[in-house]
Amino acid sequence: MGLIQAYHTLCQQPNFEHHLVIAGSVAWKNDEIDHLIKTFGLKKKIEFTGFVATPDLPLLDNLAEAFVFPSLYEGFGLPVLEAMACGIPVVTSNVSSLPEVAGDAAILINPHSVDELAEGIRRILTD
Repeated sequence: MGLIQAYHTLCQQPNFEHHLVIAGSVAWKNDEIDHLIKTFGLKKKIEFTGFVATPDLPLLDNLAEAFVFPSLYEGFGLPVLEAMACGIPVVTSNVSSLPEVAGDAAILINPHSVDELAEGIRRILTD
């Protein structure tokens, strides 16, 4: 939900033309996410890939301008490491194992703060 809200904030900026791709299977709270997307008028700007097989993840990563992973808890943070291995700039959480995995090679944000998440994404896309 926070990622959708942060993306909506970014879409309010002039000349923001980026699309959001969310990879992974549909899970719980999908109705709430769909409602939020409809409320913000983002249906044409957000793409859900559904399940992506592990061998295909690098293909998806290499098409991205940024990898955003505002996880609330991670045991290790393999998705962040995989994105970094592809040379993709990363925005991720400053909690759990993620700061240790990302080090100073990513923008670390509070995953509970929509404003920090939006600012992290903005920095990655404009710096």
